[in-house]
Amino acid sequence: MAGSGKNLPHERVELQDDWDQVQKAVSGLPLPQRVVIVLFYLNDLSLQEIADILDVPIGTVKSRLYYGRLSLKKSLGMGLFGDGEKLPELNYKGS
Repeated sequence: MAGSGKNLPHERVELQDDWDQVQKAVSGLPLPQRVVIVLFYLNDLSLQEIADILDVPIGTVKSRLYYGRLSLKKSLGMGLFGDGEKLPELNYKGS
């Protein structure tokens, strides 16, 4: 099965558990932070695109992203979501 590109059942369970934790942590963010996190990480929008969509200054987007990442680091207890990092590769679309 090596190189097949498919996860083994126990790997899929681990990925789903990881994704469930991320979803729970994101849903616990204040709405302004949650919106920016979702637009940046899941919709892959730039900071400027997010600022345009939300009609806020880019500095506001950066601040919300910073504090959203900080909250996620604390709630997930891991070093994810540093400056410019993307979410781990999880199969969140399959749920």
